[in-house]
Amino acid sequence: MIKRFICCNSVSADLGLYELDTRYWTVREILRQPIDGVEGKSAAMPAAILSDRLYLGWRGNEPAILTLKIEPGERGFSTLGSLSVPESCCYLTISPEQKFLLAAGGENGLVIDLDEDGCAKSVVSRVAVGSMAHCLISDGTHAYGAACRDDLLRKFSFDAGNGALKPLTVAHFPPNSGPRHILLDKMREQILVITQESGTITILSNAESNAKFGICSTTPLVNISKPLAADITMSRNGRFLFALERATQSVISLAMNEAGAAPRILDRADAPSNARMLHLSQNDDYLITVGFRDHIGRIYAIGADGSLSPKVDFPTGARPSWILGIPDG
Repeated sequence: MIKRFICCNSVSADLGLYELDTRYWTVREILRQPIDGVEGKSAAMPAAILSDRLYLGWRGNEPAILTLKIEPGERGFSTLGSLSVPESCCYLTISPEQKFLLAAGGENGLVIDLDEDGCAKSVVSRVAVGSMAHCLISDGTHAYGAACRDDLLRKFSFDAGNGALKPLTVAHFPPNSGPRHILLDKMREQILVITQESGTITILSNAESNAKFGICSTTPLVNISKPLAADITMSRNGRFLFALERATQSVISLAMNEAGAAPRILDRADAPSNARMLHLSQNDDYLITVGFRDHIGRIYAIGADGSLSPKVDFPTGARPSWILGIPDG
């Protein structure tokens, strides 16, 4: 089966378009295209995709959210617009109703509305998350923001009509743990957070009663003194988690257990150097990551038992930081 994906390269300021054949595990680079309308280089560049719209968080001297169109076939990308933003955003995601982009960076979280053409239009909400705000996501009625340096996760109400955020409560993590990226389980009853500095996956309750918003379990990913965890993703059926740990250069698969119970480590595989982000395929059959320092990507087949089998490496541009699959159809 042929799948296409995009690699965002921060320092070479370009986008790679690739084709993956999962029958033979071969990768073909279709093109590598410079990003229009930017100068210099970006820090690790987040991205999000909605249909044929690609959103990039440019983190150069003038932070911006770029909107691009993914052209059909092998024609690459065309730039539709650029929105200046007050923060250098390190994470982007689409709200469930597909009307807003959510971003985090600096000490704040941003909600950005999309116009009728799907372009990033304006910042409609800006809220304090905490020092080194690293992620902001929404489930449609609430939003959750992680502050890596302040060791906390904030819960907000989220108005799906106008994008307004209002603070509700906060969960505190152990000192120097560094909550980084956030997931919601399939029933939205639990929040899963990967902690950068302590190298764990932490599960928090997410009951309607905010008084119960707190830590339920913690799973260490590695047994070393100075971990450096990066990203987390979950299979569509909710059975498996996949995590990145940079100090040991490893991708880790875990099994989800009953509600509130700690995930169980299943398998480990070598990752490229300083891999920062994971892309999981629509069918949960393969996983892609890229090495921020050695400029390669690696693709893993995922077994029915959650096992990881490295299949193929491919070259990227300079400092690859984000991978997105192009939706089928």
